[in-house]
Amino acid sequence: MEMPCLGGLIDNLSLLPVKEDLWTRGWAEVMSGKSGVELGAFYEQPALDGTPAFTQAYGSKSYASCQDCVPLWAKLNQMGQRIGFLNIPTTFPAPAVDGFLIAGAGGGFSPASRIPSQACHPEEERQLLLDTRFDWELRFTVSGIRNVDVFFERCLQAIQTRTRVFIDLCKKHRVDVGFLVQKEIVILENLFMSWIDRILKHPDEYPHPIQRRLKEFFRAVDDFAQQAIDELAPDHVMVVSDHSARVYEHSFNLNIFLQ
Repeated sequence: MEMPCLGGLIDNLSLLPVKEDLWTRGWAEVMSGKSGVELGAFYEQPALDGTPAFTQAYGSKSYASCQDCVPLWAKLNQMGQRIGFLNIPTTFPAPAVDGFLIAGAGGGFSPASRIPSQACHPEEERQLLLDTRFDWELRFTVSGIRNVDVFFERCLQAIQTRTRVFIDLCKKHRVDVGFLVQKEIVILENLFMSWIDRILKHPDEYPHPIQRRLKEFFRAVDDFAQQAIDELAPDHVMVVSDHSARVYEHSFNLNIFLQ
């Protein structure tokens, strides 16, 4: 993909290889520095309420169940750093911080509803999100959109608005450490990973409309990252992901064994 800003950062920064699994919550691990097993941060687990129910819930209050766990927002505040966190999963309800924190969806909290007041600290920043038509997270199924072009456009609008809100809030609250998550990247990867793989393997191939849309989207992600860097002028930049992605190599159907 043509992504000169993020590509240049990755090429020139120190890389930290991480061995990962796909059944614990990567964002909880990023926020705590501990494994999902220690945190009890699984994508789905027994509710342990005397019923056979399972739960996907994991939020800001769940970190307290792990001994000696100090979440990143609290650790930075303890170090005297004002923080600005926007859209990070597993941070709902938004904890009180020195700076601002707008929680992300996920962790059992559906992005279908409008931004709840509990997702915002300070709470008054919720009005800015409503005024800008801020998307908490644009998931394909929840969005109700079934037209490919419309969905791509909404994803572009979401990351553009989120970038602008992040920049404005960082300036307003004079933060020392900012953290912005753009979830539409993984949403489109989940939907179109085979198309992305084809682009990477055959970059000069005559593009299918979906390939063209994907290239436009990832270039826009790069442009908005550059915009945030240019306007906020940070001393240091990190590129972080909760999980990696790749195309399926094998698939099989278990139904035959269940008959």
